[in-house]
Amino acid sequence: MSNPRTLPRAGAPTPRHGARPVGASHKVECVRQLGADAIVKKFRQPLWDKAKRLCPDGYDLIFDANGPETLAQSYKHLKPTGKLLVYGFHTLLPKQGGRIKYLKAAFGMLKMPRFNPLSMTTENKGVVAFNLSFLFSRTDLLHAAVKDLTALVEAGRIHALKTRSFSLAEAAQAHQVLESGEVTGKLVLRTGPPL
Repeated sequence: MSNPRTLPRAGAPTPRHGARPVGASHKVECVRQLGADAIVKKFRQPLWDKAKRLCPDGYDLIFDANGPETLAQSYKHLKPTGKLLVYGFHTLLPKQGGRIKYLKAAFGMLKMPRFNPLSMTTENKGVVAFNLSFLFSRTDLLHAAVKDLTALVEAGRIHALKTRSFSLAEAAQAHQVLESGEVTGKLVLRTGPPL
């Protein structure tokens, strides 16, 4: 097995596959088909113990969409010159019902690690964060990213996950499917007829 030096979330498209944590058994085969070097089954084994065994010197890149529950450990498991890429706060959001639990969110914010620039400099580690929702005005970046991803898909270096489409009339069903945790690809809500 090659050295899994990246730790992306399950299904994240990366040319260098690395190790992938999955939170549910039905996602294991999906991640295996994407070409993961190793799979960490979070529902059966401690994530960070397994991640350490897979890559004892640390990771070059860790993708973290969970938030306060995993950020500190994600940063801790970087190797020198490693980067932590933060792109979401899943653990602060509701799993079902769509209502934010403000007390839970506030507690999560208190648990949020603080990254010290001086420490990051001496450890040679970095943290990068983004939210696509706030980048709609940067069409130059988005067009370039789509072009790069399209080239990787066309070259067969990455594979798109299955997309499931729902009509606007099926919006409630789409939400139920999303909240079920069974989704391994993307859900699309159509305002017109299927293509």
